[in-house]
Amino acid sequence: MASRYLKRSADASMEGGDAVVQCCAIESRNAATYAGTRRFAKRFPTADRTHFRHVRGLTIGSIGIGTYLGSMSPRFDHRARAAIISAVANGCNLIDTARHYRGGRSEIVVGDAIRALSAAGIAERNELIVCSKAGYAFEQDARVRQFSASTVDANVLSPAFLSSEIALSLERTGLDAIDIYLLHNPELHLPKLGPRKFYRTLTSCFEILERSANDKKLGMYGLACWSAFDHDAPMLIDMSNVMRAARLAGGNARDNFGAIETPLNWVYRNPVVAPENRSLLKVCHENNLVLIGSSSLLGGKLAQLPSELGTAIPGTFSDAQRSIQFARSIPGVSATLVGMNRKDHIEENLQLRQIPVLRKSLVRRLTSALDSV
Repeated sequence: MASRYLKRSADASMEGGDAVVQCCAIESRNAATYAGTRRFAKRFPTADRTHFRHVRGLTIGSIGIGTYLGSMSPRFDHRARAAIISAVANGCNLIDTARHYRGGRSEIVVGDAIRALSAAGIAERNELIVCSKAGYAFEQDARVRQFSASTVDANVLSPAFLSSEIALSLERTGLDAIDIYLLHNPELHLPKLGPRKFYRTLTSCFEILERSANDKKLGMYGLACWSAFDHDAPMLIDMSNVMRAARLAGGNARDNFGAIETPLNWVYRNPVVAPENRSLLKVCHENNLVLIGSSSLLGGKLAQLPSELGTAIPGTFSDAQRSIQFARSIPGVSATLVGMNRKDHIEENLQLRQIPVLRKSLVRRLTSALDSV
């Protein structure tokens, strides 16, 4: 793959604040690029200026499509593929998947959908941002026994396992590179390993990810966590130690650690970083990290809201739209993920691309009101 690193300044126009940042992305027709993702945004001239956000050399739509749920059947493969194509046609250029989603079938569908989008002239590969993750082993995978010492609740934290998962992600998607690759829920291992061994193991995993990024197989890497930044969790990840591990893995040069994915919604709205309980949103902004909010509808639970929340956001929105609107309006978030596989839901949810995000003052008032309940 003919590619090289592109380093250039980009104006960060996220609702959470403006900044000029130095960013690094793979320059290629076979991966998301600065020029490609900018071109994608220009395909949607009626989109509100707050829909597309510029961070770390990429232009990212505020709503991404998740591919977690669904049956492991050819029929659902077809439905999921059509959903991705519809989402991209409606202004979504972030596609989120993982090695274990739908028994490994989701990565295959993502790759198939991207090739279909290119063939149809809807979007080229370098306009789309593909995010995948590694961490969970399939129960039927023979490697479960091999990595049993590094496993907690079917989650594996091991450099050797990670290396094979990256290779499988590339094989399954049929892509030359994954734009964002994340360690999936590594915080599960923190209580078992203890802080010192945990961050040492994390550094070893980051060395694998750095090597893959330098080989142009990955654009950037990071963490996808469910409870690592939840102030009610027993043990929180210390982001200063995470960033130190990335610097060590990168040889104290510019590292490729660039993204965090964590739940952001009405319920999980105040992610914090140990040990000072600093805001994760601020930490990501200070370190120029892509912040992806997952579970905006909390598995469908937030698609129907209590009347107080239903009237908190003005306008003729559905409850699902209100939940997505709140999640994508949190200052500092790069994109919020929505699991979608129905055409009507996709079109409804992505109508929000034409609507400005909520004012920061309203988000603060809603968050304060929820905190006091």
